[in-house]
Amino acid sequence: MNLLSIIKTKKSKFIMISSAVLIIASCTTAVLISFFSEPSYIGPIEVFNSHDIFKSEEEYNRYISEKVALKGVYFEKLKIESGDNFWKIAKDKGINIDTLLALNPFWKSINASTGQEIITSNQKGNLCFVNRKITDKEALEIFESEPEKILFSGNPIVVKTKDKETRYFPVFIIDAKPSTDNMTESMASQYTLREKFTSPLGGRFSSYFGGRVHPIFNRYGFHNGIDIAAPYGTPVGASSSGTVQSTGWMGGYGKAVIIIHEDGYKTLYGHLSSIAVRPGQTVKPNQFVGRVGSTGYSTGPHLHFTLWHNDKLINPLKVLW
Repeated sequence: MNLLSIIKTKKSKFIMISSAVLIIASCTTAVLISFFSEPSYIGPIEVFNSHDIFKSEEEYNRYISEKVALKGVYFEKLKIESGDNFWKIAKDKGINIDTLLALNPFWKSINASTGQEIITSNQKGNLCFVNRKITDKEALEIFESEPEKILFSGNPIVVKTKDKETRYFPVFIIDAKPSTDNMTESMASQYTLREKFTSPLGGRFSSYFGGRVHPIFNRYGFHNGIDIAAPYGTPVGASSSGTVQSTGWMGGYGKAVIIIHEDGYKTLYGHLSSIAVRPGQTVKPNQFVGRVGSTGYSTGPHLHFTLWHNDKLINPLKVLW
């Protein structure tokens, strides 16, 4: 073999080796890019709560309001002003109290505090985190929701420790209720209490529990329940099962009903136009007890609803969310 042939052979081998190296490098780069930029369906699915990821409420609020982007859903951080409550904020945003609970997992109480920063959204639902993309089957099995109601974010929060790096992808499930696993212990307890009661009627909250100016006497005082405005004659139901303690005229409450419930709870239904139960009668949740009226100290048809626990007044909105 002459010198020219040897040179050509070596050149061909060099080109082949160089091409192979380039192909391998390109494939490796593609795999790495795919691994680090695009979440996949590989591996078992894990669902994480906010407390698993964030060290504080401030860190959580900052990340959700600034980093999470989902199609059709946006999150906003706002500050509670004097006179605000969570129900009013939920109504103003077109969502519900369940959604606010889902978006604010560090709450310890359902009572708003002036200056408190909270997360809101423009869509009802629940927020959690997963370790990878979700298949349609997993959407049904894990979240019990249609795939089209699950919004996945490909922009994860990355948590680095000494041993590893973990990525958590935000997932918003439209119309889903919050999980008590994603609440503080005290908030989970309050949320569980909610399951014991149901609203005595549908309507608009016209006056809330706490301090207010009396609409008739025009002086500041304490309102020991909530008022639910509804048309005259609207049926009123028992908020929970129990035994009727008393019925009849009860001063400023007008025609009213008091029901004793288990575990030390008691409810009052005031300003009724008529009463449909009698003392000693047992009732079931939502059972008809009377009709909305304007008897007693009242400026229009509505239901006054009071709740006691072990003879201590509590805000009815703690159970009527």
